[in-house]
Amino acid sequence: MLNNGVYLDLYYWLVLTRRAEEKLREVYRSQKDEKLIFGNIYLSTLQEAIAVGAACAVRPTDWISHTHRELGALLVRGRCDLEKIFANYLAKQTGYTRGRDSGLNFGNMENRVILKHPFMAVNLLVAAGVAWEIKNQKRGEIVLAFLGDGATSEGFTHEAMNAAGLWKLPIVFVCNNNQLAISTPFEKQVAGGNIAQRAAAYGFKSARIDGTDVLKVYKAVSMAADLARAGDGPVLIECVGFRLSGHAEHDAADYIPKEIWDEWKKPEHDPIVKFQRYLIGNRLANETDLRERERMADEEITSAWEKAKSQPFPAPESSLDDLFKGGE
Repeated sequence: MLNNGVYLDLYYWLVLTRRAEEKLREVYRSQKDEKLIFGNIYLSTLQEAIAVGAACAVRPTDWISHTHRELGALLVRGRCDLEKIFANYLAKQTGYTRGRDSGLNFGNMENRVILKHPFMAVNLLVAAGVAWEIKNQKRGEIVLAFLGDGATSEGFTHEAMNAAGLWKLPIVFVCNNNQLAISTPFEKQVAGGNIAQRAAAYGFKSARIDGTDVLKVYKAVSMAADLARAGDGPVLIECVGFRLSGHAEHDAADYIPKEIWDEWKKPEHDPIVKFQRYLIGNRLANETDLRERERMADEEITSAWEKAKSQPFPAPESSLDDLFKGGE
């Protein structure tokens, strides 16, 4: 049984993730003559429970390897350094990449967030390498490695999972199966079976859960982390949900049939609505508690956005800085 503080923290991170991305979407869609967001944005609408639930379930000393959809995990791990994340989208000097790259293509070793590789599924190879070193040094940490359903068709995923299973690495693979690899439906990606079943071929455990239920994600990752930490090898958790947007904001998603779109728009599939109903129905929180967390999230977003927007762009003469370690 979780304490009320954890329940309300989970709700706060869900709301903060959703509304921060809504801010990015609003700005991206409205910019015309004055361009504010450079590059594209990849949202996690309806998928927030996966990143938030998983990141809240591991320890601050554990490592996170993210993709382009895990804003929620970065907010949890960064303890809300939203200003730097917004600055990154705005190509400002104070962003994580100092204006070199947009979106979530960064890492933060201080917070144990592994640098995100732009190529799909390469992050899993790096995550396996980090887990190998953790095991060799007997440090008692684990790696939380995210991937999407599309990434499971990459050879890198096979290599990483095979090595993880062979060497019993302390790693938890969390697959965000939003059922679309850009525009390709899941049933046209895979000849048969689900993603979780593949773990058996690599010799480790797996689970398949509802990716719109933050508590199910939290509990599944908590159990998986305990197994990995105890030396019982890696675990694969397939979180099934849906992407209620295009692959990115340039994508109109007109390849999604209307009946599927309408079904996933129903409130029972929304992780925030679902969690609200659970908290109120089980008397774990009241409306005042929830409205206060929403107010806190809105306040954080407004403050972070205004501060990020006011920051300078990088100086042109700095374009070759940071190519090598130590700034040489």
